[in-house]
Amino acid sequence: MRWHKFLCSILIIGFLSGCQENRFKVKEVGSHSLKKIIEPKVEEKIPVGLYLSNLKTKTLVSNYTSPLTLYKDIVSLEVFYTNNPSLEGEQVNLWNQYCDGKKAGLYKIGYIIEYKIDDREVRQVILSPHDTEAIFNDIQIYLYDDIHQDKKVYSHVTNDDYDKDTVFTSIKLTASTNIDKVSSPITLTVFVYDDKNTSKELGGYKAVIQRK
Repeated sequence: MRWHKFLCSILIIGFLSGCQENRFKVKEVGSHSLKKIIEPKVEEKIPVGLYLSNLKTKTLVSNYTSPLTLYKDIVSLEVFYTNNPSLEGEQVNLWNQYCDGKKAGLYKIGYIIEYKIDDREVRQVILSPHDTEAIFNDIQIYLYDDIHQDKKVYSHVTNDDYDKDTVFTSIKLTASTNIDKVSSPITLTVFVYDDKNTSKELGGYKAVIQRK
């Protein structure tokens, strides 16, 4: 009986040690030594990018320069589930190519816009058209659903249009009343989140817009 208890103790210790080992990665340090480093468990990471469109060519944007002129469009960008530097094809076809059924059903697209105005820092999270109203006098934000778009009349999504099936595949920024008071570059982040948990970010991409 004592022998069985001793054997069980060894097995349990070995099992726990194995579980502990799974928290570590072995990294080579120098030419002969190995070092264990703790790495946190990373949740699913979905690639996503902001693209400038020129007919059928889509170019990934990380930095963009534009004049910030009152009531003039600053930039329009399309979103795809990829980080490839450039894409070729029609928007809807590319969307379907990089968006499988799982993403279409469970994942949503949101935006964060950040800038300084009169030395005040603004950070606005946008999950619906309603969220654009808070900064409308600084920068007008227009969201588009190009997948469920009426082909006869192309229009941005309004509060009345927005529902659980809406997907914000593109965004337009337009300079508004207070644009001359914006004292910093404008940072636009697109992020993917779980429809059932808006605080669970699954992937993101950032573009910085500089005043020309």
